[in-house]
Amino acid sequence: MQEPQNARRLVDILASGLENTQVASEQARAFVANSVEAMRESTLERNSKPAASMLRYDGWESLLALAEGQRKDGLVAAIATLERENIPWIEGSHFWPDQKYQYFAQRMCGALLMGEPGAAFYTQERFILLLHVMAPHTTYPLHEHRIPEGYYIVGGHPEFTGDGDHWIAQTPGSLYYNKSWAPHAIRTKAQPMLSINIYLPPFGWDGGLVPCEPKTLGG
Repeated sequence: MQEPQNARRLVDILASGLENTQVASEQARAFVANSVEAMRESTLERNSKPAASMLRYDGWESLLALAEGQRKDGLVAAIATLERENIPWIEGSHFWPDQKYQYFAQRMCGALLMGEPGAAFYTQERFILLLHVMAPHTTYPLHEHRIPEGYYIVGGHPEFTGDGDHWIAQTPGSLYYNKSWAPHAIRTKAQPMLSINIYLPPFGWDGGLVPCEPKTLGG
């Protein structure tokens, strides 16, 4: 079976970018190494029946232009090419459907790139890639989930925190790693954020806002 070339190009550029990231903790370094290995070794396959797509981010073209000006590795062009191939978009309310969460959920959206049920491409269940977009001047409150997560920043200068008080600025090409059940929040200022969120098995979306009773996001 021949792999879809555009998908493979994106994964290869992302893997190379991950190899060049500087992460502090041993857990984060292991996550990066395992992610790169999964991306290099997996065989990608197009999903013939991806999920129905919702409306994409209104400022998508402007966000791509912003990100393109902040990096020169071809990743933005690879994302743009795949997005034109009917990548399923999802709204923030897909994960946070309750009305009380709409003050931030309506300012986020994403796209199911690879690995997740309904995504555009299968990855032999080795990894999940989701595009994540946050509008300017948005705060995604402290939340936690069982599955470890890596935010690879494609464009923008978001800030992350693990306690709600001490914020760490991220730049394009950086990775912010969340270990299992580690509280984290994200905020944007004048620029929106575009990231590729990376997940490794075992998959599962158990989690919720902090402090709150654990729940299953979107379920």
